[in-house]
Amino acid sequence: MKNYIGLVAAISIFILSIVFLYFNPYSKQELDKEVYITVFFMFLFPSFLAVIAAVARKKAFMVVCCMWMLPGTLYLGVAAIPSLWNAYVIFFIMYCLAIVWMEKRNA
Repeated sequence: MKNYIGLVAAISIFILSIVFLYFNPYSKQELDKEVYITVFFMFLFPSFLAVIAAVARKKAFMVVCCMWMLPGTLYLGVAAIPSLWNAYVIFFIMYCLAIVWMEKRNA
């Protein structure tokens, strides 16, 4: 089970970012192009790479993705408590645990 925690966390961050962009329950205003670009490079792209790293079990690659997502995760996770975006911190912690528990694939 712990082999799939990183995969689940990365996919969850990806889904949560899609919800943030298109189905945001806290805002009804139209988002600017800059918001889409920022969310893409802070969450969507690194979580997509993290899915690949979790499947391939590349620990160094997962650490890079983890550090890449850290600033945005802390910003959205701690900006407003309680809110839906606090789930970013939960999934980020799951992702960090997956890095610690990761084992090399027997190839």
